[in-house]
Amino acid sequence: MADTPPPSSRLRLVVALAILGTLGWWGLETYAAKQAAEQEERARIAAEIEAERAAQQETARIKRAEKAAREAAEKAARDEAEREARIEQEAALEGLRDVDKLLLLDWKGRDIKSSKRLDVTKGRPYRVAVFQGDGRREVTEAKVDLDRDDLWDERWIFEEAGRVRREVAPKDDENFTRFELLRGNQFVPEGS
Repeated sequence: MADTPPPSSRLRLVVALAILGTLGWWGLETYAAKQAAEQEERARIAAEIEAERAAQQETARIKRAEKAAREAAEKAARDEAEREARIEQEAALEGLRDVDKLLLLDWKGRDIKSSKRLDVTKGRPYRVAVFQGDGRREVTEAKVDLDRDDLWDERWIFEEAGRVRREVAPKDDENFTRFELLRGNQFVPEGS
């Protein structure tokens, strides 16, 4: 039995193997614990990032809602101011016909983005066509057919100086023989 080690060396071998096994087991446990801790940390960081993202999205949603509410309130206030201004403007034109108010408030000074628009008053008892000429960027002329018989009863000229001239065909025959200027809230014969 020459090749068998003495009992003391066997014991040392067993002790060494036990120590190595214990160290290996401890190393594996330590590694597993470290991996678990890193995984928990990654999960915690991911949860924090997700919570921050959710908070940012909620903040952005609230800001959008506040902005939409503010814009709606501003639009409502502008619309109300425009309605009040329109009422005041119409009151200032007391004594004029609806078609006169329409031309003076809705079309005078307006850019129609083309040379003409025919029948801008569909559904009303009168017909109005507006024209933009002379290289100007606003309505320069309007024609009115008061009874929709396809004959123009009036021709309005919006001059650059702001003066409004109305030519009238008293016989409803497109023969304009009466000429008037707008002064204040009434038309007066031209030259008077």
